[in-house]
Amino acid sequence: EDLFRSGRWTEVVPLARSEWETASEARPDHSAWIANMLGLSLFFAGQVEEARSFVEEQIRLREEMGQLHGAAPLLSTAAFIVAFFGANQLAQQCAIRATQLATASDREELRHRVRNIAVFAQWRTDRSRASAATAHLDNARRAHDANLTVGEANSLWNHALMTTRLEDLTQARITAERA
Repeated sequence: EDLFRSGRWTEVVPLARSEWETASEARPDHSAWIANMLGLSLFFAGQVEEARSFVEEQIRLREEMGQLHGAAPLLSTAAFIVAFFGANQLAQQCAIRATQLATASDREELRHRVRNIAVFAQWRTDRSRASAATAHLDNARRAHDANLTVGEANSLWNHALMTTRLEDLTQARITAERA
């Protein structure tokens, strides 16, 4: 996860693939996490078609096996990836399901990330910059309250992208420097 967060996706892909080879033996929530990391790593390493087909296949298989309960990160990743392909309805469906699952989690960082992607998926559907800006700002406040500085900075950055105001971008930069 540290390699991923530092943007070293090409190094994460082989590690995630190696983990994926034994993931079928892991708990469903752990194998969903590995699938999530592999999908995101593939996407950010530029292997976007493979990332999309992989996450869509994983969701389909988990639905068939009734193993979506620990798959909020994977569903969120799928929403993110398929939105870039213009599959906005599918992105919205994945984001809604991820949000429902994450709400039951005690992991605030997971809930933050899922909310962030849900806002993105909603914006891809309705194109309301004002609504997205408000939702990102609310998510930043929640992250702040939970001491998730990186999440706060990310939400402030997304807020600034929606408002296109320099002062919002400056606040995002200041928060990121604290992270």
